[in-house]
Amino acid sequence: MVDQVRDDGAMFRRALFVNADASDTARLLTRQVLDKWGLAELQDDAETIVGEFVANVAAVQAQGTLFGLRLILDRTWVVIEVHDHSADEPRWPAPAQELDLLAESGRGLFMVRALANQYGHRFTSGRIKIVWATLSVPFAYGNGPESVTEAGRAPSSVSECR
Repeated sequence: MVDQVRDDGAMFRRALFVNADASDTARLLTRQVLDKWGLAELQDDAETIVGEFVANVAAVQAQGTLFGLRLILDRTWVVIEVHDHSADEPRWPAPAQELDLLAESGRGLFMVRALANQYGHRFTSGRIKIVWATLSVPFAYGNGPESVTEAGRAPSSVSECR
């Protein structure tokens, strides 16, 4: 598959297939992109978030179904997005909700909540679900264009955001 990268290098996008290796592949790509951007200190948190988002896609989509991974860098944020065609909304934990250690599922989005600065999901007019999270860049990164900065802002149509 061909990676789509903006001319300024501040956006990475790849279509992937739901399969047994999807989560590993998405985490590896995330690690490589963040390394290229000089953001190795965000790799572990970003990989955890990507892994949880992809695991949720794999739980509701058939094997072989396409989904998308997109990473956006602006001067202060890395935006992590996973796109799929499922109508299922993520069940984000409520702000005061505590983790049930005995629950059989649901721990992944607690981890996302703990690691991300902001998180949420939205549906496009084309019925694509975008689940997203942001991580703070530990330094002002480059002089990227304002359009990238705007892409890092939480969308106004987000159904859940912290």
